[in-house]
Amino acid sequence: MENNQKNALTYLLGGLGIVALLGSVFSLYPILYGLLGAFILWTASGALRRSWTAILGSTGLIVLLGGVFGLYTFAYGLLGAVVIWVVAGSLKQYLGEDMVGKARN
Repeated sequence: MENNQKNALTYLLGGLGIVALLGSVFSLYPILYGLLGAFILWTASGALRRSWTAILGSTGLIVLLGGVFGLYTFAYGLLGAVVIWVVAGSLKQYLGEDMVGKARN
């Protein structure tokens, strides 16, 4: 797949994840469905980019938003998100991924 097409599809999936999340924020459906939909779309976007750090970053955001929206205690959501983001940052340094998910030479 060409780079422009891959970027367009990545942005489209990311935007649809935000739409899924906003639908649940505005009570169109339960918040758990919105978080699950956003997680699936953002994970697909990260997989398309072939970037583990993008997938882990999205997972950390979903964990944080789960605490914000009351699925569990906010402190647990914040702690979980920080741990996931630290692991993602460490993997980024270890694997040598740059911002677009390609290995540095």
